[in-house]
Amino acid sequence: MTHPYQKMKDMTKHKKHYDNYEDDGMHFRQPWAFGVEDEVRRLRMEVNDMAEEIAKLKRIITSTSRP
Repeated sequence: MTHPYQKMKDMTKHKKHYDNYEDDGMHFRQPWAFGVEDEVRRLRMEVNDMAEEIAKLKRIITSTSRP
């Protein structure tokens, strides 16, 4: 059985091809792709905010639990 993230790792190897996308008139990005990108960007910001809050709470807990 392969690791669950192995497929994602394999996809990132080929990501550079998609990062160099140029609008040459022959390729068309699907309209829904823009919505997905916006949603992913929003979710990443939300996760980062939660990580900051967790880190802050962890510091509070560890500082108050010491005698």
